[in-house]
Amino acid sequence: MTTGRAPRTDRGARTRRRVLEVTRRLLSESGPGNVTLDQVAAGSGVAKTSILWHFGSKQELLLEALDAVIRDFERAFGARYPDPSTPAERLALFLRDYAAFMKQHPYLGDVFFSFALGDPSNEGARSRVRDLYRRYRAMVASHVGAVAGDQGHELAAAIVGLVDGVFIQWSLDPDQLDPDAVFGAFLRGLSALGSASVEGRTDASDEAPLQGGG
Repeated sequence: MTTGRAPRTDRGARTRRRVLEVTRRLLSESGPGNVTLDQVAAGSGVAKTSILWHFGSKQELLLEALDAVIRDFERAFGARYPDPSTPAERLALFLRDYAAFMKQHPYLGDVFFSFALGDPSNEGARSRVRDLYRRYRAMVASHVGAVAGDQGHELAAAIVGLVDGVFIQWSLDPDQLDPDAVFGAFLRGLSALGSASVEGRTDASDEAPLQGGG
């Protein structure tokens, strides 16, 4: 979902792409709080009035830049995963790729969560972030939801909660937290819990009294 004005010509579409590319670069270099429309105008060669005509506001420009990065993320994930593969394999691949994505776009957490948790009266921004989250959960569910059957949506929400929590912690304390190590420990923990559960059921079955017989 986009706002602002839809480009009517190829030239207009090229202008939008150029402005978004510069905005993404500035976000990666200095973070969302330091990006100004003057910087975007200077970097793209597009007048500030034209930027506002295309996007409506600085807020919408930042949201569209965020949306473009997440769409790249979705396309990359869809192309990389082998088929057939198990839900567990897809989860491992997703976490590996998400860790790489975090490191490639460290500014995204600041942009995303500032809109998600910002002014509750700003319904336009919250609606955009809500839409991104819905697409995000649907993408995760398509990769790993088969393991949960009808509860694939709930499993996807739990996984999104995991990776967002790691993203926040890593953004605040990158020297003390390695996303690859965290996700690796999580997967090993899941495997160990699964093995313990299977062993527990086997032991209980071995100890169960025999029924019947005289």
